[in-house]
Amino acid sequence: MKYLIIATASIVFLLMSYTYHLPDKVNIDNNALQQVLAKKRIRTISCTPDWNTFNLTREEIHQMIPLPGTGIHTWKISTNNDSAQFYFNQGINLYYGFHIIEALPSFKKAQTFDSTCAILYWAEALAYGPNINDFGYAASPAALIATKKAIDLSNKATDKEKALIKAMHVRYSEDSIQKREFLNQQYADFMK
Repeated sequence: MKYLIIATASIVFLLMSYTYHLPDKVNIDNNALQQVLAKKRIRTISCTPDWNTFNLTREEIHQMIPLPGTGIHTWKISTNNDSAQFYFNQGINLYYGFHIIEALPSFKKAQTFDSTCAILYWAEALAYGPNINDFGYAASPAALIATKKAIDLSNKATDKEKALIKAMHVRYSEDSIQKREFLNQQYADFMK
């Protein structure tokens, strides 16, 4: 038994010392690395939407129908259009239920009923944004566009909607150097 423990400890020590002597820089063929990473992405199961492959067509937006069982939360927004209100509520219930991909077409469908309602574009930006399950988030250009549109239309928004739109504006940045942690903190501070 004593020899078995000594042999095991020796093997562990040798393995540990080997890893400490690996070269700091390893020359890897960049093309080979990209191929491996692409295959890894294909075979990886994720709990988050793949925004790289998700583009809604006008036809898909128009095909969005009322989805029963999405939730009962209602949030009165600054629109006089019942359909825009309905699809906003459906989208926000889907979003709150972590059905982010399904929420986006609901928000976009709401925009077809009232294209001047700023909070509908805020909601689109919200759906494109980072979420608790998406650690590798990179800002979507569509989120920036939706946020700018919400700001442009915010003159008819309620005070609450204006505050949410301003907060969304600090959540995103065209400056790709800014770190997500910094933007998240700015957003959290603004929401207080």
